[in-house]
Amino acid sequence: MKKIPVKFAPLVFALLMSCVMVIIMSGFITALNTGINRAFFRRWLLAFISSWPVAFVCVFIFAGQIRKIVIRVCEPLKSLGSSKNS
Repeated sequence: MKKIPVKFAPLVFALLMSCVMVIIMSGFITALNTGINRAFFRRWLLAFISSWPVAFVCVFIFAGQIRKIVIRVCEPLKSLGSSKNS
């Protein structure tokens, strides 16, 4: 399988993350608001189609800034081979 060049990684990340999030959230919110019946999948698909472009743009724009905030508020990962007593 041919891989996508790394320069497209932010775009691929935004595409995949927004797609997974919108599938889950639109399905959950559609079921919560209208119930699950024969028309559920049609409503879910319409909710997905209308909300995915917005989610994609938001993830694409904000993912880098959110990563920077996470780095600032989280402790750095300690390497497996090091200890504080060394």
